[in-house]
Amino acid sequence: AINTTRYGLRHYTSHFDCAKYIKEQFDSKYTGIWVAILRVRGYGSCYYSYSDNGHICFTMGEFCVTIFRPSIFRK
Repeated sequence: AINTTRYGLRHYTSHFDCAKYIKEQFDSKYTGIWVAILRVRGYGSCYYSYSDNGHICFTMGEFCVTIFRPSIFRK
């Protein structure tokens, strides 16, 4: 996750494109559906549900990075 994020931040100027890159890398490497949220630290918040063993959250520079496999089919 860290190497993928680092690569994305170095190669994309748009935060959207970087998050898209991270998501696509996780989709292909770990199968299933993944969500990547890249936001400036201290700005905004979110609330979500994720699958067991499918959640990564860390900071890198000025960004908070959240990557997770959503629990979209759970009740």
